Amino acid sequence: MGFRITTNMMMNTYRHNLMGSTNKLADARDMVLTQRTFNSYADDPAAAAQAFRLRRDYWSTSNQYNSNDATYNKFHVAWTNLKGIVNNLIDANGRMSAIGGVTGTAGESRIALGKVLDETADTIINAMNQKLGDQFVFAGNDGLNVPFEWKGEELYYRGINVNCGKVERPATPEPTGWGALDDFGMPENMPKEDDPTLTADQKEWIKYYKDSSDKKKLDKMCDEEMLLDLGMGMAEGTDGKLKNGSAFNSALAGIKFVGYGIDDSDEFGDPKNVAMIMKRLGQVFSQWSEDAKPQGYVPAPGTNETPESLAAEAERLMTKLKLAQESITEKYVELDANSSFLKTNGSRLQDQAVNLNEQILNVEQVDLADAITNFSWEQYCYNSALKIGNQLLSQSLIDYMR
Repeated sequence: MGFRITTNMMMNTYRHNLMGSTNKLADARDMVLTQRTFNSYADDPAAAAQAFRLRRDYWSTSNQYNSNDATYNKFHVAWTNLKGIVNNLIDANGRMSAIGGVTGTAGESRIALGKVLDETADTIINAMNQKLGDQFVFAGNDGLNVPFEWKGEELYYRGINVNCGKVERPATPEPTGWGALDDFGMPENMPKEDDPTLTADQKEWIKYYKDSSDKKKLDKMCDEEMLLDLGMGMAEGTDGKLKNGSAFNSALAGIKFVGYGIDDSDEFGDPKNVAMIMKRLGQVFSQWSEDAKPQGYVPAPGTNETPESLAAEAERLMTKLKLAQESITEKYVELDANSSFLKTNGSRLQDQAVNLNEQILNVEQVDLADAITNFSWEQYCYNSALKIGNQLLSQSLIDYMR
């Protein structure tokens, strides 16, 4: 028994096959134009999943490289400024050595050197207030505000006097009823210093609380962190803290470089801050007089200083300035090592990004010769389908009505 093929069946079958050929031709054309092996997850689920993972790694590496590049620029600016500071300090120490100490023959140079030291101190602070873009380089994790500021003869770092720590704990009993101490040692309910009901002892305790609190705040600022993921496997340990070496600390606290607090190695209470040392040393040198009989230091009126005490102070501060210069040089070397690491890490991340991009192309990019060959074949099939359709489908009455 035969099977009758109707015209409608032939047209439906032909239309279905023609649409299939059209879709294949369109896919082959897209493959040639986009040069991709797939354009949707359904085309190749395995390759699409692998490409997603590779693109995610590439995006992460690119972000890490951009962060590393920005951090390197920041550290390079800091390194350049710190190099200038070190050179200024070496020059200052060299000139002081040339003076010959306290009683050298070049004593007449002390006044001029005092002015140089005063100006150099200002230059150092200006360098520590360097700005990169809209961020201050040496401001720790508060890059939007100026870190250092002179207020008269006192230097402040983010609103705190760098000479804090000089007030000794009072010998009188500690006040009661002012509440518990906070993290920085300040009573929660401590009255204001201008409170008329305060006794002299209580005022001394308030000064001590404020001074010790400022010292603790500067201690904390020195340990501030701005941790960045620079491709070192940023991960937390079992204690909930980031593992050492898995992140990079990009915070640069200027107070850590130039020093703060009071030197407690002797009874003189000299400042540790290099700019304050230079300022004070400049003041001492400016009191030198060639007209004095005999020539030497002339104390300012109304002070307890003597020519001998000023000479001893000058000698002592010269020694401490040299120690401060050695400390800054040590920090400079450390900063140089960090800058070198960032430069090397940037090259590593760049190479890693190139390798990931090559892997992405291997997964996603089509062989152009194969794609063109496939497109030519699909186009041939499509044209053949059109030609066969013209031969199989008879013309209707409408075709003859012209």
